[in-house]
Amino acid sequence: MISEKRKAHLLNNPLQLFSRLASLESISFPSLPPPSPSQTLFTTSTGSPLPSRPALLITSTSHTPDEDLSILLRALSLYERSARSSNRNLPRIVMLVTGKGPGKLSFEREVQRLESEESWEWVRIRTEWLTLEDYPKLLGFVFSLLFFHD
Repeated sequence: MISEKRKAHLLNNPLQLFSRLASLESISFPSLPPPSPSQTLFTTSTGSPLPSRPALLITSTSHTPDEDLSILLRALSLYERSARSSNRNLPRIVMLVTGKGPGKLSFEREVQRLESEESWEWVRIRTEWLTLEDYPKLLGFVFSLLFFHD
């Protein structure tokens, strides 16, 4: 269990963090209004979570062959199709993939292809390199962590 003091530390200035992450600034969903200049997709102007915010998922990777991110892409593609055809109130998903490595550019191209060819409306995938200071802040706000190492 996380203490209230630790939680407050981890959630310190999520608005500032989300505003600095360029990959998250470029995200929009057709069915959600764009955030105002004082908000992000996830937070109000005071840094509180927005009720309509997408679920934020995160995974870290070195973009090497021992991490099969195709599993992740297939799962998110399946979620996209399910969310589109469902009349349940499923959340939008923002999947943030952090890290550097030799396969990063290839991964980003595959994400662009999927989002474009399948006309994704419910899922967005972005890549980002986080500083050591930003990781705990982001993890304090994240919905779920995913790992893909062999």
